[in-house]
Amino acid sequence: MIEVNAFFDEIGTTGIRDNTIYEAVRRKYPEKEIPWTFDPYDKLSQRHYLMNLSELEQYDHLFPEHPLSQARHLIHILCSPQTQISTKKIKTTIITDPFREPRQLVNDFINEHLNGNINKLIDYDFRQLKGIERYGDTEGYSFDIYRTQLVRAIATLVFKDIAPKEVMFHPKRGTLILAPSPLIAENLWGEQIEDKFVMFSVLRFCHNQKEWAPRIIPCAALCNSIGNLYLQPYPLADYRHSHTLGRFLSDHALNDLYNTLMDEKSGSPLMKKVVAEAKKFFEPYRGADGWQLLVERWLIEGLVDYYWNPEPFFNDFTLNADIPTDVYFKALNQCIEMCHEIIPKRAKRMVQKLKDDL
Repeated sequence: MIEVNAFFDEIGTTGIRDNTIYEAVRRKYPEKEIPWTFDPYDKLSQRHYLMNLSELEQYDHLFPEHPLSQARHLIHILCSPQTQISTKKIKTTIITDPFREPRQLVNDFINEHLNGNINKLIDYDFRQLKGIERYGDTEGYSFDIYRTQLVRAIATLVFKDIAPKEVMFHPKRGTLILAPSPLIAENLWGEQIEDKFVMFSVLRFCHNQKEWAPRIIPCAALCNSIGNLYLQPYPLADYRHSHTLGRFLSDHALNDLYNTLMDEKSGSPLMKKVVAEAKKFFEPYRGADGWQLLVERWLIEGLVDYYWNPEPFFNDFTLNADIPTDVYFKALNQCIEMCHEIIPKRAKRMVQKLKDDL
């Protein structure tokens, strides 16, 4: 016995098949009432979820990309006597390639919104996706660029070497084994006070907004671009949300993760728990060679030194409520400079990876 698991997702505008067939039937029989829903096995039954006319197999050839058409096509292949020998190959081809849909989505976005120029992704502010159907869809959640279909698709393609055996992109089910996240978190410096200051709560400390606004606003755009995107397992995402210092991966959390992967005894109890819960993800990245591989696949070489140790960007800084203003602005200035140094370089490398894939 061979178990086959297949997933067929309807991408883009849904309901096209239903609406098209419904209109065709209505026009063909304008004076005749044709039952739209029915039980294919019991014509008298009206219980539970019923089949509708558009789902009949006779319409599959009109909608070859529809999930139902694809599912039936696969069933016919698997049930065919001529296919028995190649069943295993079919399973490998159809089931384990999660990248067709992300590629299509990214390609369509580039053609429709970037005039076919993929290089425009380098400095594209993903906040612009809000309200854009399909690409900015967050499946019912409040808008968050890291929940949008486009960002999830990009993360799947750019970081597919991190977990090549995992299916990271299921648009309709919303299941992500790995979570797209910001490398440098916007809320590091406190509560978000105004949209134009989404990265830092500078208004809490700064009376001279004209001095900082020209620096902060472009930096906020950087932090919402492709160069600030990376992929993490959910336990690490939970760590960063629950651990104040962990919000900024490139400093405290990254150092904690480094210590844990190099020598599990050296990590914090919380990070040990993270690595244990995400054992399948982190197992290949233990030890010096494994750590170097993770840094390369995360594209965060700019956050480590010559010896692959995490750079101590903010060791003298904490998010204490009573932090002195001068210390706050010193750290703020460090972060802005680092964003301008690291994010554009990562963006160019990530777009190049997309070019190679697409």
